[in-house]
Amino acid sequence: MSRHEAEQGSHFLLAGVGADASFLGRLVSILPADGYGQFFLESGGAIEMEYWPGPAGIIPSWLRRDQAMGSAQSPAQPGSLLVQALSAWTDEWLPEPGPAFDLPYTIWIGGAGIGEVDAFCAYLEGAYPGLHLHHPEPPKEVPTMARF
Repeated sequence: MSRHEAEQGSHFLLAGVGADASFLGRLVSILPADGYGQFFLESGGAIEMEYWPGPAGIIPSWLRRDQAMGSAQSPAQPGSLLVQALSAWTDEWLPEPGPAFDLPYTIWIGGAGIGEVDAFCAYLEGAYPGLHLHHPEPPKEVPTMARF
């Protein structure tokens, strides 16, 4: 088991980028009242939220690229702060990778199409076959008609 014993209620990890904010807002508003866990939202700037729509046990964290520096003192790349937060969560809550077994978490990670986020989700799916992980498919390019 992880460093944390299973707690009462359902444990959620919800994470995404600015493009996922609307969906994540709807998702947290329908979680069970006794749900607990973490919510990470990475954005390029300030996020306006009048109130937290989720259960009191879900702790929101805003990850702002405009306040974080990447390499060479340039702004952090999209997805990099989200992957750092997800990696820290994984280190704290998940056991060492190994054989499939049920884990008491429901996980939704957005950021589809951001290479670093997609790669991290692929790692989780391979390392933890029993993990209840949802990650949308990256957007597919829509073919366009060539102008004649």
